[in-house]
Amino acid sequence: MREAIRVAWQRLRSTTSHRSVEEALDEEMTTHFELLASRFINQGMSPEQARIAARRQFGGVTQLKESLRDSRSYPAIEWLLQDFAQALRQIRTAPRFMVSAATILALGIGAITAMFSVVNAALLRPLPYAAAERLVWIGEVLKRNTADEVTLTPNFLEWRRRSQVFSAMAAYNPVPRTLMTDDGAQPLNTVKASAALLPVLEANTLLGRPFLPNEDHKGQDRVAILSYGLWQQAFGGERAVIGRSIKLDDGSYQVVGVLPREFYFPTLPSIDLMTPLGKNEAAELTRAEGTTTVVRNVIARMKPGVTIERARGEMETIESNLAPPDFLSGVQMSVKVIPLQDRFVGDLRRGMLTLMCAAGCFLLLVCVNVASLLLGRGETRRKEIAIRAALGASRGRVIQQLLVESLVLALLGSGIGMVIAFGLRNLLLHLIPRTLPRPMTFPFDAKS
Repeated sequence: MREAIRVAWQRLRSTTSHRSVEEALDEEMTTHFELLASRFINQGMSPEQARIAARRQFGGVTQLKESLRDSRSYPAIEWLLQDFAQALRQIRTAPRFMVSAATILALGIGAITAMFSVVNAALLRPLPYAAAERLVWIGEVLKRNTADEVTLTPNFLEWRRRSQVFSAMAAYNPVPRTLMTDDGAQPLNTVKASAALLPVLEANTLLGRPFLPNEDHKGQDRVAILSYGLWQQAFGGERAVIGRSIKLDDGSYQVVGVLPREFYFPTLPSIDLMTPLGKNEAAELTRAEGTTTVVRNVIARMKPGVTIERARGEMETIESNLAPPDFLSGVQMSVKVIPLQDRFVGDLRRGMLTLMCAAGCFLLLVCVNVASLLLGRGETRRKEIAIRAALGASRGRVIQQLLVESLVLALLGSGIGMVIAFGLRNLLLHLIPRTLPRPMTFPFDAKS
């Protein structure tokens, strides 16, 4: 095995070191020729006769060199390297054609790459939660003179109690609040959330603990969980922050946990702090006037094997058996169940797919134009190809040379296209509204 590897390595070095191999072959053949001529001289021939006899016995020098070269190298790799060298010479001999074709190709590649990176980030990549495909957003639609999406708290409590298709259900309301510190007031984006929110998202805290179920109730809700960013910015990343009392504009709260850096709330904008939902559930379930409140968002995790159609059907059945409170008598109410990702990208999906199709059509036109340029270029090279064939080049070698030239053109266009794609990506980053609960980044990966 070791000897085979050594021989293969020597052949590969001989393939890539063409000039040194040629010099070694010339030196070796000259040595053998001189030894053969000396043997004939020792047999009584004159030097001239010995050289003629040696040349006759030695045979064709060119053929012998070709045979030795093939036995000491990899001809296919050598031919490929020669084809690449010839393709690079074509760039120097026909710069206008190569630059024009590569630029046209780059525009198509740049457009489709940038657009696909956006579609991949927004539509194809899952949300940053475990088994995100099982997460759904649920809301009630109130239809009178408007179509507001809002959920009555008692109805949410009934959904949570009666549903059989969800493993957990949570509600949350975004609330702007202010953190009071020694340095002054700091505005925060916060949420009031059910204790089940982190279990629904299958997330946990970095420090401390999540909310306890009893802390969902009003009067027991004076606890808070900090985001990683707020923990670092306002509290210096101190682990002793757990158990510390902080003051918000609506009262004092005790910090019981800190969320991981990679956690993102299923809402926009990003959230700095969360406190319990704090509902008086017993009063809410009476549906008495003046006690019914609302929640803005409800998310749930479907049990394994449950489809969105089954979940929607069950929720519609439960909703049809819930009577609206007196102050909403005569209002038509319906329930809406959609995948959580559709909640964030639903309005953008059609526009993104339309742009993706347009970019694909543009790339198709680019390929047609480049093919036309290559056909025209081929007509001007008919004499060159005929000379190659006359010198002994086979049809396969000619086709290989043309394919390598096309490959070099494609690589050149791809390189320029990636630069264009970076520019278009940054433009799209500013034009497309941020609708996902994670950093809107458009990475270029193997899928792009």
